[in-house]
Amino acid sequence: MGFKSLAKHLVTVLIAGATAVMFWLTRSNPAVWVWSLPCLATLVVSWRMFTIQGYAEKDSPEQRDIGLTCGVLALSIAGGFYGLYAASGYVAADSRTSGLLTVLLWGLATYATGFGVGFLFGIPRVLQKDSSNSDISAGDYNQRVNTNLEQISDWLTKIIVGLGLVQLQQIPGFIKRVSLWVATSLPLATTSTLNQAAAFSTALIVYFCITGFLAGYLLTRLYLAGAFRRADRPPSTTVVIASPANATDDPSDKLRDFWAPGGQTNPENEVALIKWLGSQGLGDVPLAKFISGADYIAQRQQAVANFKL
Repeated sequence: MGFKSLAKHLVTVLIAGATAVMFWLTRSNPAVWVWSLPCLATLVVSWRMFTIQGYAEKDSPEQRDIGLTCGVLALSIAGGFYGLYAASGYVAADSRTSGLLTVLLWGLATYATGFGVGFLFGIPRVLQKDSSNSDISAGDYNQRVNTNLEQISDWLTKIIVGLGLVQLQQIPGFIKRVSLWVATSLPLATTSTLNQAAAFSTALIVYFCITGFLAGYLLTRLYLAGAFRRADRPPSTTVVIASPANATDDPSDKLRDFWAPGGQTNPENEVALIKWLGSQGLGDVPLAKFISGADYIAQRQQAVANFKL
């Protein structure tokens, strides 16, 4: 049994055990459903991400990396939600539903904060060449990428790192104040549990902030960077035309290579071919039909001669 198979089986046992414990807890207290539903949802998502790896052998390595990373991150979120049930020991018995909902909201808020910071740190840089007006003809349309978000990310990351280093000694005190604020928002059973709830809140803040930061940074680098790159690239036309197997000197092959070398359309050569077809009275004939059609053999030979192919 390989490492991947063993890891998948261990994750399966872990998720099944966690699900069984959740259902056992809801039998004694139906209010626990408000906590168990988001926890169960993230467990299902993580299980789906792990099991899909077994069917993704033909996918690109990037897709497998993204799927595995999402599975680990979803499992870590589910583990955090699972640990939030400890808050039920601090809240009053008649306010357990509101207490668990409050803890869940605080967990999501700290996770979103860490995710946002990770997103700012992971935004890719876009390098653009400056183009003068003399390089752009009157009929051309030139569109450039808006990098305002990248600049804001650069400023904020420097500010966060700078302030963090300068105020490093004050960070523990700040976390303590925030933890007390979170603890006082819970419907505590007694005031004597305030310090315990504050310690629990500290663990909640640290865990979800770090998990959110990793999720935001990794997903931005693995997925959003590629998505930004695909969105910023100009649309390209890929031409796939069937060619005879034994036609090395065929005019169709020469024109096809001239029009779309390597299967990628050459815009300049395409315009030249269209203009030539217009001068020959074939302006209404599509290029694909002209290159591969049986009715234009003589015209193809003439085109090869004119373009010296």
